Amino acid sequence: MKNGNWLDSEKEFVLNGQFTDDIENFNCFWPEQIKKNKNDFLKRYEISIDHLPLPGAFREVLIALRGLIREKRKENLDYSVELSQLYKIAAIETFGLDYSEYNQCPGFNIFSIIPGNIVNNLKINYKTLGYQKIPSLKKTDIKWIVEKWGEPESHSNLNILYNDLWNRYEKKYEKIRKEMSAKSIDEYKKILGSNKIGIKRNNLNQSEIKPSKTANQNIILYTIIFFIFFLIILIIIFV
Repeated sequence: MKNGNWLDSEKEFVLNGQFTDDIENFNCFWPEQIKKNKNDFLKRYEISIDHLPLPGAFREVLIALRGLIREKRKENLDYSVELSQLYKIAAIETFGLDYSEYNQCPGFNIFSIIPGNIVNNLKINYKTLGYQKIPSLKKTDIKWIVEKWGEPESHSNLNILYNDLWNRYEKKYEKIRKEMSAKSIDEYKKILGSNKIGIKRNNLNQSEIKPSKTANQNIILYTIIFFIFFLIILIIIFV
C-alpha cells in the first residue's frame, strides 16, 4: 500500500488506498509476490503486512515472522521484537470472527470497515490474554513465548475482551448494507423513470400513447443492466 499499511491507517480497509483513493496501486497479485520471495522472510513480511486484514495476509505475516525468528535463533541472536510482533498479529486476528451471526455474513466484512489504528491500539497484555484462545499460534510459537515470558495468568482473546466494540461495527455494517440496497433501488427507479420519459416523447404525435417496439427493447435492456448491477452489489455485501 502506498500510504502505509492498514494497522497505521485511520481509514477502513474498504475505503482506504486499497479500494478507492489509490485503487490502481492495489496489488491483486500479492500472493504471487509471496511465492517469488518464499525464502526471503523480511520481504515476505513486508508484502503480507501491507494486505491486512485479508485472512490470507494474517497467515502470511505469521509465517514470515516465524522464518525470521528461526534465522535469528540459528545465529543465537535476540528475536524479542519478532516474537512480540508475532504474538500481536495473532492476537489482533482474534478480534474478528469467522462468521457474523448478527449480519449473516463472513466476519471479514465487519473487519474491513474498522479503521486499522483502532484495532492496532487495542490493549494486548500477554498475562491476561494468554495463548489458548489464539488459534493462529502454533505449538512452536507457544514454546518460544513461554520460554521468553513464562505462563500467563489467564487465557482470552480480543473479541471476548472488546465484544462491545465488535458489536458496534456489526451494527454499522448492517446500516451500510441497508444504505447500499436502498441506493440500488433508487438507481433502478431512475432508470425506469428516464425510460418512461423517452416513451412519452416518442409518442407525442400519436393519438394513443403506446410504447414503441424500441422503447420495449430499452426497458428489457435496462432491466437486465439493473439486475447485473444488483447481483454485483449482493456479491460485495454477502461474499
